[in-house]
Amino acid sequence: MIKRIQNIHAAVSLGDLTVLQEGVEKRSDYILSKDHFGMTPLHKATIMGHCDVVQYILEKFPETVNAKDRDGRTALHYSTATTNRNGSKIYKMLIRAGADARVRDS
Repeated sequence: MIKRIQNIHAAVSLGDLTVLQEGVEKRSDYILSKDHFGMTPLHKATIMGHCDVVQYILEKFPETVNAKDRDGRTALHYSTATTNRNGSKIYKMLIRAGADARVRDS
């Protein structure tokens, strides 16, 4: 189980939508899995700027939009702090998906 979760997190970090889709088809609850920083796949896709992966997660798993990492940060927090070129686009995607802009981190 841990290896499968690690594979999903690695796939998201690399922007490999196919591996992500295959992984969550087998176990959809893996989309809520967290790494040692408390980050979900949505956090990682946001940080890495993978718009297609973010869009897939938001469409298939909208309940993840306000998931918090161990510091209380959501994907929306990371979209504003990231240096990748897709940060503002992902920010808009998250807002449209219902991200709560009032959430404060720890």
